[in-house]
Amino acid sequence: MNSISPVLLPAVAAEAGVDVVMVDTGIKDGKSTFEFMDEKELKEFTDLAHKYGLENAIAGSLKFEDLPVLERIGPDIIGVRGMVCGGDRRTAIRQELVEKLVAECQA
Repeated sequence: MNSISPVLLPAVAAEAGVDVVMVDTGIKDGKSTFEFMDEKELKEFTDLAHKYGLENAIAGSLKFEDLPVLERIGPDIIGVRGMVCGGDRRTAIRQELVEKLVAECQA
């Protein structure tokens, strides 16, 4: 997409005076953020955001199986739209998937 490196975003966001910085996929084709950034890169993004006093969010076709990795990374916010729509972000949110997500996050 010819965008800047996500690890540069926290500094740019802090300079701009925002409160939250986010990594997401730019093209909504079902590819996950984890296809573009690995755990180490996402942890660096999260740590830099916190260093600059920002909250941070990670989104982009996240799946239930990503939750343990996301817990290790430690973002403040995760985007779960596709996850709670059964993998198709164009469909309705499914109550049973929201309940599953809540249960897994409380475990």
